[in-house]
Amino acid sequence: MPREEPVTIATFPFALDIISVFSPRSARVVERRSFTQAANDIGLPRSTATQVIHQLERRRANAVRSRACTRPLSRPGELANAWREAGLVNVVQDMRTIRMDFADFTDFWTPAEGGEGPVAEFVGSLDGAARSKLRDAVRSAYLDGEADGLRSYAATAWVVKGEVP
Repeated sequence: MPREEPVTIATFPFALDIISVFSPRSARVVERRSFTQAANDIGLPRSTATQVIHQLERRRANAVRSRACTRPLSRPGELANAWREAGLVNVVQDMRTIRMDFADFTDFWTPAEGGEGPVAEFVGSLDGAARSKLRDAVRSAYLDGEADGLRSYAATAWVVKGEVP
């Protein structure tokens, strides 16, 4: 199992308590089905354990967001360079744009909660409150002061072609 990086939420003496969160005893959260009971079992104040868990959730969300927003081969020229490095010649990169039509906000948002793709992975990494806050913010942007209904957005993708020498 990968080792978690240390989480700093307080200075000594709580630093030793934080180590307890990463011990096998932390599995008691799952065993007990109660965060409060698990914190008591580990010997942490519930607020300290809660802060540690929230930091871990934010760290995970940041890692997922980074993967979703900084995809390999997503910058100009990267896809063409990959083809050239693979030995192809006469490589040309371009982009294509299509329209994405949505019947309403639900049609737009549903894929974000579907579990597939980088956006859904990020949304799925959020706790319920953060997911609701994000959904509300995206809904506000989608509506943009108008009634819910049909919207059409542009989606652009890189395309590349090359020849085998």
